[in-house]
Order: sequence, then C-alpha cells, then structure tokens
Amino acid sequence: QFPVLTGDMEYMRYTNRIDMADGRPVTLPDWISRDYDGVSTAAALTAQTFDGSGFTTDQRAQIDEDEMRVFADYTPKFSFYSKETLVTGEEPGGACLFAFLVRPAGMGVDPFMLRWHREHAAKAQALVGAEGIVRNAHNRPHVAPPANYPFDGIGEYWFKGDAELIAAVQDDALFAPLREDLSRFCDMERSVFMATSVFHGYPRPWNPGANPLGKPFG
Repeated sequence: QFPVLTGDMEYMRYTNRIDMADGRPVTLPDWISRDYDGVSTAAALTAQTFDGSGFTTDQRAQIDEDEMRVFADYTPKFSFYSKETLVTGEEPGGACLFAFLVRPAGMGVDPFMLRWHREHAAKAQALVGAEGIVRNAHNRPHVAPPANYPFDGIGEYWFKGDAELIAAVQDDALFAPLREDLSRFCDMERSVFMATSVFHGYPRPWNPGANPLGKPFG
C-alpha cells in the first residue's frame, strides 16, 4: 500500500498482541485485553495522506480484497482518524500499551478531553524514562469516527521493547496509579488496554527482534 501514499507519512507501525516472551507463553494481568489481535498506527503531516485519494480504482480493489483476507471488516469502517498530541517522549519504541478510552455516561466530550490532556497528561509526563517507557501520546478524533465507534480517545504508552512493557504491566507500579486516575473520568469497563509488540515498521524498524525472517522492513 505504501508506495502510493503521499510522501509526508512520518511513520507506521504494525503491532501484534503480546502472548509470548522468549518463545514461551507470557501471563499478563486481567486488565490487559486478549479480545483483539493487534493495532496498526501511522502518522503523517496531513490527513489527506490516509484518505485513500492516492489509490487507483484497481489498487483500492486489491487492498479491499486483501483486507477481507485478514480483517473482519474494511479498515475505513473502524479506523480512528485522529489528531495526535505528544505528551512527552520521543520516537515510538518496539512495544506499545494502547489505551482505548471511553468516557462515562453523562460526561461531555470537552470535559473528558480537558481532564485527559491536562491532569492525566501531567501524571504520565513524570513516567517517561521510568520502566523503559519512551513516549506517551494522546489521539483525539480529527473527523467524526465511523458510526457506532466505541472509543473517545486512544492513548499510547511506548516502551523500548517487549521485555520492558511486560515487566511494567506485571509489576503494575507504573500503571496502577494511571489506571486509578483514568477511572475518575473513563468508563473502565468499556475501555480496552492492549499490550502489543511491533512486527513491522515504516520507514525503518524499531523492534528488529520481532522480525522472524530477519529481512529489512519498509
């Protein structure tokens, strides 16, 4: 897909749910979801990069066919086109804890966003550099999400690699206070937290150890 996208895409990461560590099954806490397989994230300077205008009719048909091979529905129906706010940190690492957040019934969008971007962001800023976390970002809708989209915002907590993420969620000293704070303005029963490992990157990899074939990325 990527040769036909416009040239301002800054990065892309494909991630899989973490189930294994060093070739063995890994046990993660119950608050980590196992209901989904992975997350794809990409960033660009302009929204038009991802609106599909760079595809020909034949390319779009090929992509749609491929998406039905691997996904439950076409990606435009569940993609979250968003504006990223970098809370703190630098480039994405090799593993990410994604937080798909839902505001509670009765809370408006603006109060939710203000609480998330201010008080919660301040708490997260102090954690970068601790426990291997290298980046924290917030994503809010850039355009209206697809109909019935269940989430109001998506948080990203990037780590150096799988080992650092696994250690952080197993120990929970890092995320317990963050979850406690999120519970004050999020519906935690409907919010989803996913521990993921990068297996493909553009324009270059951030987790080479996750590439089983040892071939270049991008």
